[in-house]
Amino acid sequence: MISALVAPEPEIDVIEARHPERPGLAAAIWAPIKELFSRLGPLALPVFLLIAGFRMPGYLSNAMAIPLFKSLHYSDSDIATVTKLFGFGIAMAGVFACSWLVPRIGLMTSMLLGTAAASASHLSLAWLAGHGGEFWAFALAVGVDGFAASFATIVLITFMSSLAKAEFAGSQYSLMTSLCAMPGFVLAGFSGLIVEKTGFVAFFQLTSLIGAPVALLCTWLWRHHRDAFSLHHAPGAPLSH
Repeated sequence: MISALVAPEPEIDVIEARHPERPGLAAAIWAPIKELFSRLGPLALPVFLLIAGFRMPGYLSNAMAIPLFKSLHYSDSDIATVTKLFGFGIAMAGVFACSWLVPRIGLMTSMLLGTAAASASHLSLAWLAGHGGEFWAFALAVGVDGFAASFATIVLITFMSSLAKAEFAGSQYSLMTSLCAMPGFVLAGFSGLIVEKTGFVAFFQLTSLIGAPVALLCTWLWRHHRDAFSLHHAPGAPLSH
C-alpha cells in the first residue's frame, strides 16, 4: 500500500486525456461502487449474493481439509505430495477445462456447473473421512475436490471480470473479490467447532449442501437474465432489462 501511494504517476496520454482532473479520495472510492450498483440495477443484490456464496463451501471445506488428513494419519510428506505436486497438476487441468468450456456452453451455464461441481466434490472428502486409509483413496478425494475447486474459481473470476467496467476495473474487481472471500473466511473460523459437534463426515456433507441455494440463485439468474450475463454483452452496458 505504501508503494502504491509513493509511486509516480505513469505518463500516459490516454490516462491524462480521460482524467484531466484527478478526483479526491472519497470520489475515487465511491465512484466505482456507484457505477457498479447503477449499472446492475435490480440485479445488484442477487449478483452480490451469488458472488458472496459461490466459494463459501470451499472456504469452509479447505479449513478442515488438513485436520482431516492428519486425523487419518497421513504423513506430512504424503500430504505435501498429494496436495502440492499432484494437486497442482489437477488444478491446472481444472483451469484449462474451464477455459475450454466457458466459450462453448456460456458463462452462466458454466457458473451453475461450477458451483454444483465444487459443492458436490466435498462428498469425496466425506467419503475419505469414512473410508480413508489407503493412499489411492487420499489422492482420489483430493483430485476430485481440487479439480472442481479450480474450475469453480476460474469461472467465478471470469464472471467478476465480465462485470467490471474498464474505467473502474481495479476498484470494482477488488470489491467483488473481497465480497467473495470475506463471508467464507469469517465462517471458516467456526468450522472446527462444527467438526467437534458433527464429525468430519457430516461436516463435509453439510458444506456440500451449502452450495444448493447458491445453485438455485445461479439458475434463476441464468433463466431470467441470461442475455445480461453473456460473454458477448457489451462491457459497461446496463444489465437491468
